[in-house]
Amino acid sequence: YCTNENLNIYFYDEIQNTFMVLNNPQSVKTLCSSLYFKNSTDVETFFPLMIFEKTEKFEETNTTKIYRKIVYNDTINILDKNVSEFKASIDNKESHIKNNLMAVTINIYINDEIVYKEYDITDFFSSFFLDKLDIKLNNDKNNKILWICIFNHLFSKKKTIFIDPKRYKNISIKWTFLMDDFNIISSKSPSISWFKNEYKVINQ
Repeated sequence: YCTNENLNIYFYDEIQNTFMVLNNPQSVKTLCSSLYFKNSTDVETFFPLMIFEKTEKFEETNTTKIYRKIVYNDTINILDKNVSEFKASIDNKESHIKNNLMAVTINIYINDEIVYKEYDITDFFSSFFLDKLDIKLNNDKNNKILWICIFNHLFSKKKTIFIDPKRYKNISIKWTFLMDDFNIISSKSPSISWFKNEYKVINQ
């Protein structure tokens, strides 16, 4: 389902409460515009949450690498700019960072009770490390909706799992990181920053 550029855009469809997979920015713009006008009386309900995803195949090693970037904004005006920067990061092989996270798991709480414990998202999370970027996670509305959709996307096909993003007010998320020095950090608002040639996870 990829274009010849192998670019997919996962767009959060709030009507279906799931990701819709599109493969070009213009499709996203058209969809965003239609949803925006439908929700014009309640703009706060409109959140263009997107994940850019590009797949590269390396014939010499018979391997596949997936690169991803998360975008969530109140407007789609910077969509093309984000796509261009994303492609440029992938093309710049020297910018690819070998992250020092050995494992990343996610816990989902509903009404303060843990419902899904220590689900492994290491491969997915590692696909964000294209450059020396800062990654901030928290339990704000936009971020929760996005990660609920990511969780549904990753595990609904393997197991009977679905969390309704509209229930975000009753949901909280905790991320746990195992570093290559075997230090374990768990937080509901972690910040991952590039510092002295490696990533540091800060429990905020």
